[in-house]
Amino acid sequence: MALTMAQGTNPNNSAESLKSGLVPGLGFFAICSAAWDNSYAAGGEAADLSSIFTTVYGGTVIAETSSDGGLQAKYVRGSAGAAACGLIQLYGVQCTIICGFQPEMASGFDPSAISSQMWLFIGK
Repeated sequence: MALTMAQGTNPNNSAESLKSGLVPGLGFFAICSAAWDNSYAAGGEAADLSSIFTTVYGGTVIAETSSDGGLQAKYVRGSAGAAACGLIQLYGVQCTIICGFQPEMASGFDPSAISSQMWLFIGK
């Protein structure tokens, strides 16, 4: 049960990471890719961003893939924005009783087919 977050790199210079300079009033922006393993943990997978930020203000998916099976992902901040303590949760669309209701995926669900999912995080 692991989720690997990797900071994106400049396609013209792989040694250069994709992190903005300081944006006054907002912090820094970083583009990251998510690599899922084959066993989702109920409650969300840990998304350790401490190699990029000390505090994370939030994050959002900026590029979905056709392999995501219609799942929706969301970032849940750690306590006080601690960069090592955030979670990414997966939700599936279920249209049995209430169309649009999105239950969280169950523990043990295999999200490993999700590839090239790109995220934008804001932090300091």
